[in-house]
Amino acid sequence: VNDTVNCEYKVNKLGSLQIVVRDERTDNLVPGAIVEVKDSEGNIVTDTDTVKTDAKGQITISNLPVGDYQVTIKEVPNNYEVTTDEEITSKVEPNKTTEFVYKVDKFGNLNIIVKDDDGRVVPKAELEIEYQDNKKETVTTDENGKVELERIPVGEHKVTITKIPEGYTVTTDKEFTKVVLPNQDTVYEFEIIN
Repeated sequence: VNDTVNCEYKVNKLGSLQIVVRDERTDNLVPGAIVEVKDSEGNIVTDTDTVKTDAKGQITISNLPVGDYQVTIKEVPNNYEVTTDEEITSKVEPNKTTEFVYKVDKFGNLNIIVKDDDGRVVPKAELEIEYQDNKKETVTTDENGKVELERIPVGEHKVTITKIPEGYTVTTDKEFTKVVLPNQDTVYEFEIIN
């Protein structure tokens, strides 16, 4: 028997994707972040709807058909917030690992109040904030003697009163250093004498 048998095999080109979650300021990897991975047709490509970054702050998914994939970060632990796009779409290429990197950080609020010795608020007092990363910002109290800053990175920041309205004298330290904690209001209070 001299029959010829033709066999046709279809071979999918495969690649991998790696999802990495890093602390924006320290560049440390963040374990326990939950992500969702979908192909271009919206199908979940993992065994479960979501997957979690390992102790190294990473997830690697191998043997994926070449194409576009959408990764969405669903939850980040320990009061972190995502500072990059929460949803990233990228192409997985044959025999390569495509990397999705998410940056996260922790934030709190900073409230500064300037009052006189009778407890009245002092508008138009000028303050300098020196953030933990050495960036500086000058702010002025509003008509309620306040400056309210939202989403300040957590850490130790220095506030210095640099200019006060005429007729006032600073009676407390001109400079405070306090730690801004995640998801909390940190209050600096300055008292000046009229």
